[in-house]
Amino acid sequence: MQPFVKVLFFAIVFMTSLAACAEKQTQLYIFTRYNSETEIYDYYQADLYAPSFEKKINVVPCSEDGKYEPTWSPNGRYYGCSTNFGRPLFIYDTITNKVIAKTEPVNPKDPINWYMLGWSPDSQYASIMSTGSTEKPYYDFSIMKFDGSELIQIDKQSRANILSGEWSPNGKLIAHQIYMGDRSYLAIFQSNGKEIVRLDLNQSLSPTIFAEEIKWSPDSKKLAIRTLHNIDTDSHLYIWDIESSKVSDLVSDKSVCIMRISDWSPNGKTILFYAVNCNEDDYLNTVLYSINVDGSNIKKEDFKSLRRTPDGKSIIIDGMYLMDIDGKNKRKIFDNKNYLVNFVSWIIP
Repeated sequence: MQPFVKVLFFAIVFMTSLAACAEKQTQLYIFTRYNSETEIYDYYQADLYAPSFEKKINVVPCSEDGKYEPTWSPNGRYYGCSTNFGRPLFIYDTITNKVIAKTEPVNPKDPINWYMLGWSPDSQYASIMSTGSTEKPYYDFSIMKFDGSELIQIDKQSRANILSGEWSPNGKLIAHQIYMGDRSYLAIFQSNGKEIVRLDLNQSLSPTIFAEEIKWSPDSKKLAIRTLHNIDTDSHLYIWDIESSKVSDLVSDKSVCIMRISDWSPNGKTILFYAVNCNEDDYLNTVLYSINVDGSNIKKEDFKSLRRTPDGKSIIIDGMYLMDIDGKNKRKIFDNKNYLVNFVSWIIP
């Protein structure tokens, strides 16, 4: 089979499978499973509504030892590999499993490291960052079209670190943190590189430390901010209302140490987060909490994880149960041996 015909064949198969999804209750997704023989994770395609179906996906390793994991696009079609071992940054297409975009090769005399930070919600752009050598330090934050046809610089810092690159759900804004050692800022940019607002974390958050995690609200009007928890500093969960510039500290209970933000509710009125008891030494015993964005009604949930389906109509609880978005019609879709673990991405037409 000729190369062009082969690519066309796989493309037709891919699109046919997606069309079939629309005709029946099917939702494909990608997950990983550890291979004890190779000591790396293999990738598989599976169907949420047909647990017995799974198909191994051939993924080009991001490193020679296979231990560097790729960053997947939200639609499950593309994946990117950050720089390692002197290689440039690559973006692959899962249909052809070939490189469709890459950055400039690394110059050994002036090494540049490229990092994949994330993807736009529509999977059209990757947020990437390049860093210079110790002799010529800088942080250059940009976005690149999935096929490499566009590269737009968003921000560049020579005296500060740039951390994260979170896209808003509407795909119009990108938030990242600028860390200068003694000062930190959260900056929000439009996708054309124009900065529209900046939050001075030292003035707005207490205690004065940088943000460990940020997550956009569904309406792209607020940011949830989690500060770092360690032996010296208690963790906090803040809500930044971008339009009003108001910052609220949600959790007043000092025994609750926030470890990770899970998700916002679809209506943006509630946040789920993982936390531990600050008065205990067991930091692995995390509990899922929910709290209203006004700081009221904090409570422990009776489940460990929650994931929403792409159509927004259903919820997966603890990787085993499926229910309607209103909590009704709960049913078991996976057994204990085949439950939804190591989730990577949905496959969306």
